Amino acid sequence: MREIKFRAWDKEEQCWLDPKHFYITGSGEPYTCQQGRHNISCRYELMGTERYIIERFTDLKDKNGKEFYENSLVRLQSQYETDEPIDCKVRIVFREGAFRLDFHNMLLNANIAASIGNWSTEVIEEQDNGS
Repeated sequence: MREIKFRAWDKEEQCWLDPKHFYITGSGEPYTCQQGRHNISCRYELMGTERYIIERFTDLKDKNGKEFYENSLVRLQSQYETDEPIDCKVRIVFREGAFRLDFHNMLLNANIAASIGNWSTEVIEEQDNGS
């Protein structure tokens, strides 16, 4: 069964939110938990897209166990239409009902994810997210 999970990038604070501090309703609305006094209570507020970027887990990992999320950047080597391999920085996108590499609209599946790890590809941390 597919694992459904999300992560959220706070553009203001330039950090990932702790998954315990946000949730998504059944209708898809994201909320963040704002701690009350003395961390005793929690006040939920709707998360605006001007501050937060919500990303879905692709349910795929590279050979090292690194999880791929929507908008993750991966570095890979390609020999597409070239004689020599070239390094590419590619973003994972959700398009046409599927996760894809934003590289010739390549469908991201378990075989591709495993290959990315085999190509000594590293997942680039998304610190440039939202730019």
